[in-house]
Amino acid sequence: MLVIGFTFAVTPQSEIDNELEFVETNDDGGSINWTTQALRIKGNGFGPERIKSLGRRKILAKRAAKLDAYRNLIEVIKGVHITSNTTVEDMMLESDLIKSKTSGMLKGMKVIDVSYSDDGGCEITVEVNIGKDGDFLLTALNNSDVKVVDNYPKFDWVALRDELESTKIELASAKSVIKKTKNKLYFANLNLSRTKEKLKEANLSKADLKLTLEQTELELSKTSSVIDGLKDKLNEKNLKYAVNEKELQMTKEYLSERKTELAGIQGELHNYRENFQKASIDGAKLLGYVNRIKEVQAGTEQKMNSLYKQSNVGTDSTVMGSYSGLLIDVRSLNIKPVLAPSILDENNSKLYGIGTIPEDVSGGAIVDYIAGDLNKAKLYSKIGNNPLVVKGMKIVDKSNVMIRNDDKSKILDILNLLKQKKVAILL
Repeated sequence: MLVIGFTFAVTPQSEIDNELEFVETNDDGGSINWTTQALRIKGNGFGPERIKSLGRRKILAKRAAKLDAYRNLIEVIKGVHITSNTTVEDMMLESDLIKSKTSGMLKGMKVIDVSYSDDGGCEITVEVNIGKDGDFLLTALNNSDVKVVDNYPKFDWVALRDELESTKIELASAKSVIKKTKNKLYFANLNLSRTKEKLKEANLSKADLKLTLEQTELELSKTSSVIDGLKDKLNEKNLKYAVNEKELQMTKEYLSERKTELAGIQGELHNYRENFQKASIDGAKLLGYVNRIKEVQAGTEQKMNSLYKQSNVGTDSTVMGSYSGLLIDVRSLNIKPVLAPSILDENNSKLYGIGTIPEDVSGGAIVDYIAGDLNKAKLYSKIGNNPLVVKGMKIVDKSNVMIRNDDKSKILDILNLLKQKKVAILL
């Protein structure tokens, strides 16, 4: 028996996450990893030259380098932007509690690397995780323990959820109305098609023409009734097509025009009937009326198909419920990372950010920044293996992402994931 073995290379999750990390450096040799929220800075120190022992000078140099790193870290971390218009220093000025806690966070800095020069000098690299160790900064902003100026209005997720749930019900109702209307229009169209075929026959008797005239008038009446009924439904306040107001308005105008057109055809058919009583005429003119009515039916059906398609948008909660996180794609935009950016709709209302999620959620509304291609980004552990991908429309105030209003309803169904901060921005 021949046994053939196969081996498959599986990339560990940690390696995928590392590949996606986005690190921003500053002129002082420090850096902030916006994926892990780790802030690193260097410090340098020298031992006194009067001390002859190189080993002792190195010990004192390390101590001096650590103090230098601490001082540098204080300066750098004070300048870190929490939101687009709020720095750590702003919060420290507003609250002694934040000032003391920030100092406590700095004292807990970790030494990452130590190197010595031949003359006894020392360079030390230290790190502070401002996402994990400093989430009290975001929590303080989120629950208003520290009040700083916020240019953007807070967004009421509960109101949006209620509004969208109501819209879903309305759209489902609208979908049902359109479906029933389409059925009525279908049968009217089917009967007219039979009338049309009948009129194509040569040498129709006057009795046959009279029968087709009656059938045409009947289907015209049904078509007019369908258009009137649909127009009334679209005008009802409880039946909103919030998905596309422009399309809705155009449909209403179309239906008004078709109603006028059908009224004109009805008048012409009345004249046709009067002439029919006086003299025998062929069915060519009647066939023309049938074709005109069918054109109105076809156009109306096309409009309903468009609205029916729209009524399906954002209504399938089971599909939405399968998402594992939120990925905002801003690769084509120039964004300045901050610890807690805002996600805005086209009206500049904040959908996600400080103050938009429950106050008891620790850490406010932090995000991870990742860099790379879209397919690799979808494998990032923080947002799971099936994130909702939303494309950024533009950047506001250097750091906040605006998305289309059409995408606003999509993220409602993953509100629980937003509370868990399963949000990443792709650079």
